[in-house]
Amino acid sequence: MRHLFRILALLTLLPMGAVPALSADEPEEEGGGILRVDTVVQVPVVLMPVSDPSGELLNYAYILVELKIANSNDRWTVEERIPYIKDAFIRVLHSTPNRADDADEPVNQEAIRQKLLDALTGIVPGGMVSGLVFRDIATTNRD
Repeated sequence: MRHLFRILALLTLLPMGAVPALSADEPEEEGGGILRVDTVVQVPVVLMPVSDPSGELLNYAYILVELKIANSNDRWTVEERIPYIKDAFIRVLHSTPNRADDADEPVNQEAIRQKLLDALTGIVPGGMVSGLVFRDIATTNRD
């Protein structure tokens, strides 16, 4: 029973996102059969307008983004700046057109990824974020 209380006390002290996550994109084994683990920070959902090539609003896309952290020691620095990161993401996604070029793909993910990585400049020191992964992109219909 005493061990149960210690475990519960320990769990309450750990933030939910503090544990490194296994990379869902490309888990790979490194030398000696060790599975590579990425440290990620999740950005709260961002809403983005999507327009057709003529500029008319088609729908909105809800984007769930994870930032890959280059060094796990930098995780908390990035975590502290999440409100500023989300604000920058919203500003860039609402100030530039996000066109749906293909019927199969609701948004151009590479173009959006580059916009979001550029938005990190000045908020997060260079080299802390090694990548950006879209965990989910869900679109709505205007109907």
